[in-house]
Amino acid sequence: MKQASHNIASSLEIVAKKYPDQTAIAESGSGSSISFQELNNKSSKTASGLNQFGFKKGDRILLFVPFGIKFISIAFALLKAGTVPILIDPGLGKRNILKCVRETEPQGIIATPLIQLISIFFSKSLRNIKHKITVESN
Repeated sequence: MKQASHNIASSLEIVAKKYPDQTAIAESGSGSSISFQELNNKSSKTASGLNQFGFKKGDRILLFVPFGIKFISIAFALLKAGTVPILIDPGLGKRNILKCVRETEPQGIIATPLIQLISIFFSKSLRNIKHKITVESN
């Protein structure tokens, strides 16, 4: 018997139907918030865009965006698109971050403008990533 594909993004769709107007994420610093339905819709739209951009199921995508609504929305979008999000703690330091990038060999990167700029100068591993998407910081 074939098992249905299920990840946490599928759970978001279920929760969004059950509690559409409930707050999914609230940022204390900015005061911004997003409901489960808004998060589900936003991540679905982004997932579609990622697939149109060229990301394919199983692609490893490095997500280098500050934690917050945008980060969580993109992480759900990556899962909905069938990709494998690579989440690296920026606190690891340059050497360890570059080691993680070399070892995971991502096909794409989604990052802030500063990270995209830095990636040009620091490592062949980062420069050779095929798909690059730049998003504004929170």
